[in-house]
Amino acid sequence: MLPNADWFHASVFPKARFLADRFVAKGDGNYEAHAALTMRDIGRDVVLPFKLIIEDDPSHSERKRAIVSGQLVLLRTAWGIGQGEWANTGTVGDKVVVTIELTAVQGAIQGD
Repeated sequence: MLPNADWFHASVFPKARFLADRFVAKGDGNYEAHAALTMRDIGRDVVLPFKLIIEDDPSHSERKRAIVSGQLVLLRTAWGIGQGEWANTGTVGDKVVVTIELTAVQGAIQGD
């Protein structure tokens, strides 16, 4: 159902875009990414709070790795997600929690 026209309408809007233009250090490894999030051709400003940990890579002593994790609460109707009978938030709630988890390894090549 989600790719259909009432939801993400993936045939017309195949991509969502998160474009961060500013990062704010909040202390103790906590940051905010200030960004424009576009879905269904509707752009809204959002703030993604996240934690960044940089540590030694346990699989390779000469590398570092960065671990990023965060959550962002969105209101799906602000982007027109859930049209027609799904616009009513009584059956499917409006709040959507987006969780990100990313690990990047310095100088690593996929399969390395």
